[in-house]
Amino acid sequence: MRHVIGHPLTEIDINDGTSRPPTPDPLRNSGSLPGKGKKSAAESVQVAANVCYLTRRESVSQFSTGGKMRTYIRWAIVVVVGLGLAACGEGGKSASSAEAFKVEGVWEAEFPDKTDAAGTLKGKGKVTLSDDVYTYSWYKKLVGPDNATVYDWTETARETGRASFAPDYMEWTADSFGEAEYNDGTKTWSDVAMKSSKNDYAIQYKLDGNQLTLKEDINLDGDFDDVFESPETLTYTKIN
Repeated sequence: MRHVIGHPLTEIDINDGTSRPPTPDPLRNSGSLPGKGKKSAAESVQVAANVCYLTRRESVSQFSTGGKMRTYIRWAIVVVVGLGLAACGEGGKSASSAEAFKVEGVWEAEFPDKTDAAGTLKGKGKVTLSDDVYTYSWYKKLVGPDNATVYDWTETARETGRASFAPDYMEWTADSFGEAEYNDGTKTWSDVAMKSSKNDYAIQYKLDGNQLTLKEDINLDGDFDDVFESPETLTYTKIN
């Protein structure tokens, strides 16, 4: 199963749009103009008063602007915290977790039987989904030609990795895989030996009560109708 899935990116651009005209220069017209004599004492006093008035106004403007800036910063913090909380579901779970889409739990489905001279080989898959991780286990059971059980249900392979979920779609990224070895003499299996592994899966799903249908286009032919070791479309029942 090889699949590729993309993640939309979300960009947030915060721009308060605040602007104000340049602060007037209070000294621009306070001195003598070219070709004119010096100002009178009364004019000088008036100029000084104008300078004082403009200086006070500029101080008030700067104080007001600083207050607005602090308000913007506080609101920006509130927005960032809100976005962080929104990214988590109930109980602190991620918004893309199994719990967020109600697919958490243990799900099981049986594969088609295979019959040969050794008997009938039964198989089933068990998938455990929790938070942002998954575990998939393969089980086998062999029933002899005389209808006697050669070995009962045994885990023969396992894969674990990270998972993310969206409406009707999930992605799995494997980080380990292991298989058990069969001893034909004793008709028993060893424990599963896990090793590092990398693989990606893109899966369509449908949840209907305690039934979870998974669809995987294993051979990438654009449909979900093929049957290999397991069918491309398989319905799992929740067992826990």
